[in-house]
Amino acid sequence: MARIVDNALLLDQSFQPPAEEEPQIIFRADTTQLFDENYGYGRRPKIEMLWRLAVPGPWDRYRDDAWDFPRPVRAADAGLLQKAGWVARLDSGRSHLEIGKAGFVARLVSRDQAIVDMVDQCDAKAVAARLDTSRLAFYDEDALAHAVKDGPILHHLETAAGQALARGPFSVLDKTGLAPSGDPQDYFHPAPYWWPAPDRPDGLPYIRRDGERVPGTALYAAGSETYDRTRLQRVFDDTTVLALAATVLDGHHYAVHAARLIRAWFIDPRTRMNPHLRYAQVRSGHDNNEGSGHGIIELKDFYFFLDAVRLLERTGVLGDEDREAFRAWLGSYCEWLDTAPAAATAFCSSSNQGTYYDLQRASIATFLGDSATLAKISLYARERLATQIAADGSLPRELSRTRPRHYAMFTLQGWTSLARVLSSVGDNLWQHKTAEGLGLVQALHWLVAHENKPHTMSAETVDPDRLGPLLLDLTHHDPAGMPPADLGRATKPIFHPDEAIAPFWLWRRR
Repeated sequence: MARIVDNALLLDQSFQPPAEEEPQIIFRADTTQLFDENYGYGRRPKIEMLWRLAVPGPWDRYRDDAWDFPRPVRAADAGLLQKAGWVARLDSGRSHLEIGKAGFVARLVSRDQAIVDMVDQCDAKAVAARLDTSRLAFYDEDALAHAVKDGPILHHLETAAGQALARGPFSVLDKTGLAPSGDPQDYFHPAPYWWPAPDRPDGLPYIRRDGERVPGTALYAAGSETYDRTRLQRVFDDTTVLALAATVLDGHHYAVHAARLIRAWFIDPRTRMNPHLRYAQVRSGHDNNEGSGHGIIELKDFYFFLDAVRLLERTGVLGDEDREAFRAWLGSYCEWLDTAPAAATAFCSSSNQGTYYDLQRASIATFLGDSATLAKISLYARERLATQIAADGSLPRELSRTRPRHYAMFTLQGWTSLARVLSSVGDNLWQHKTAEGLGLVQALHWLVAHENKPHTMSAETVDPDRLGPLLLDLTHHDPAGMPPADLGRATKPIFHPDEAIAPFWLWRRR
């Protein structure tokens, strides 16, 4: 076969192109030779026949890979062949795929990409068939409907909602500091473990002291008013508590105040946060004083906050303009997540940063009805599991930190939340296992088995109740592997946000 890049050349009867491309085979009507169907497309179906018919060519020198079928025996009529001439492959309109070795490589890449695109489209259609953007993705509809029976928890909810009513609304304009950009509507928070270099007059560039927080970077701590992190968390937590209260306690005033919080932070052009995290976890003297990607995690709680927005939209406190503006904000933020170098750093991370990137992106995709992104996140999550879980079920990257106990639990909370969001479209991440037979259940088993072993995880002080949600997950997904006596630790409704446990998590999906 000859690849033609100018079809007009074929009108010249003297034109003789170099017919050096893959051979073409013409069959007689009475042929007894057929292609072997065991050789799928791309795995030498034509070459196998040429071997069988003893047609000499460069394919005789091809390397056999371990997964290839053995070469066939010669056919009875091997060697009884004639060369008829050449055929033309007409101009495809993409000459860069037709000429020389570069074109050959480009064709392979283009073909592979087309196959991947087709499979992605199939995955997206499968997800779209199960995706309902109005349905809760983290909290359980039935659990909320029956929450009126949870007496002690309802008391906690009423108290928390009363406190939330007395706060806010909040805005990025409230901070006393300013992002390096000089724009007060840019979110700003310094990297918590990066300190001024003591041997330099200006302290630049900052140096890392893992586990030691810079003053003002801890949630609710003195000095945190300088930055945006504490107020952002108030927006997430207070909005969610108020939305749950409006749903369970049937109090419209809760929904009204929650709507104010959303408008001030995400909707009102005068007060809203710009839709990016360029200045989240800034390390002074690094990356032009922009965040390196670790700051992406500061919006990790979209997974439960977006359920709160769904609940509020059902009450009517957010009008059509509010709904449209909020979705536009999310769309712009996703565009930044998909293109910004800092976001790419978070996505490529093999630690909890990558897990919480997937959780955040999947949560937004579920809310916006982006089935294509949701399908891709499902695949990324499975690849990420293989890089994070060791052969014994542990999380080596988190165990290398100065607070291994905290980070092991923190990471697994992210994984279990991601599993819930994916389960809302019928995707069972709980039962997925890596090539080594490991998955979330095995990682939870490891954590439970090593919780009180200081030689595995340092004896740092953590809230002993924060293991409770993970224990409950283990008993749901591996009933035989969880001691019933431990389940008494799974009742506390509200945890510190640093522990990555959603408010009133007991009403979550399984």
